[in-house]
Amino acid sequence: MVAQEGALEALERRHQSPHKGQMSQSSTQVPQPDVDAALPVPPLLFSPGQIGVAAFFGSLLAAGWMARANWRALGQTSRGNLTLLAAAGLTLVIVGLACWLPEGVPGVAFTLPQVMLARQLSQSWFEGAMPTADQRSHWRVVGVVLGALVAFVVLAVPVAFAAEALGIIDLGPTN
Repeated sequence: MVAQEGALEALERRHQSPHKGQMSQSSTQVPQPDVDAALPVPPLLFSPGQIGVAAFFGSLLAAGWMARANWRALGQTSRGNLTLLAAAGLTLVIVGLACWLPEGVPGVAFTLPQVMLARQLSQSWFEGAMPTADQRSHWRVVGVVLGALVAFVVLAVPVAFAAEALGIIDLGPTN
């Protein structure tokens, strides 16, 4: 029995590290994997509802930017760029139509189809990815809408003045 205790103490001394009370790592010890590094990070996506709200308050330009961000988060950058380009083109077409329609046409005739289009397309594109993704903040939606409105005004005002100068549209009486 004394021989077994002596052998156990010798074994412990052999594996002792220079720091008292700590065992050194054995060459036969299997390294433990980092569990957090092995888990996939879910993408941050705008929901179809958020994209619809952006289309309502910030036009298809905001909705297109958000759809582009979703495509990029899903690893499809070229599809996202094409979506943003299509949204910008449709925004220009809608602005052009608004210039030539009579003044009595209500604004909802332009807004409602944009919202429906943005929501339906985003639902068909991203609804399948939403259960495994994290939803982006609603404050990010507000920021995108405000950014789209500023971009729209910065781009639309010079175009409107140029169109009036060329006689294409009439912005009203100037005093």
